[in-house]
Amino acid sequence: MYAPAYAPSAPAAPPATSSGGGLAKALSVVAVLLAVVALAINFVVPGPQGAAGAPGATGATGPAGPTGATGSQGPAGPAGPTGATGPAGPTGATGSQGPEGPAGPTGATGPAGPQGPPGSGTLMAYAMAQPGMALGATCTQFTGLSVTMTVPGAGTIVVYGWASATVTHTTGTRDNMWFKIAPTATDCLDDQWLALVTIDADLPNDTQWPTVVTNRVESVTAGTYTYYMNGIRSGGAAASVRYGTMVAVFYPA
Repeated sequence: MYAPAYAPSAPAAPPATSSGGGLAKALSVVAVLLAVVALAINFVVPGPQGAAGAPGATGATGPAGPTGATGSQGPAGPAGPTGATGPAGPTGATGSQGPEGPAGPTGATGPAGPQGPPGSGTLMAYAMAQPGMALGATCTQFTGLSVTMTVPGAGTIVVYGWASATVTHTTGTRDNMWFKIAPTATDCLDDQWLALVTIDADLPNDTQWPTVVTNRVESVTAGTYTYYMNGIRSGGAAASVRYGTMVAVFYPA
């Protein structure tokens, strides 16, 4: 409540007269009462509000209150976008070797590789056959009885031959058969490499089974060589070659 800073002074009492002293006293009392009433009114009835004063300075921050209880967990938020891939970490140490696994299936056989160069040792080639060929009056090469070899340099080739023949012998007739290892299929010439098989005329009629062994030796240089077993017959009845074998061996110089 706002009280005025001053109160009006009570009116001065009129000078006393000799004729109205009682009235003057009464008026003085009334004046005093009016002054009291006026003073009371000034305290009861507020005056107009004065202008607002300037804001006061901010007071000091009070102490922090105690931490409240943890609230219940809220619902999970939506998943965020996938972040960029981080750099690769360093390679770890090599672990110990595991146990050997089972063997896999066998693969297909690969193609044969090229033939390697000949070695420095001996070389060998051979042939075996069952010609079953008639031995006639002209030079005949026995089918399947030939050998071919390639030699890397100078040396010697030795060829060994074996054959089994059948002869139907007639008493009184001499049977002659020649076998030869030669560098051509038509060579049955009479020389140091020709092997002769003879069945004497005085032997009784019978089937003879002669066996012949022959050979040939040649000095050679690097190259490829082929040798054949040939034969020819003169006199007597039918003859044929049943089996045969050839073996060629190269001996380097």
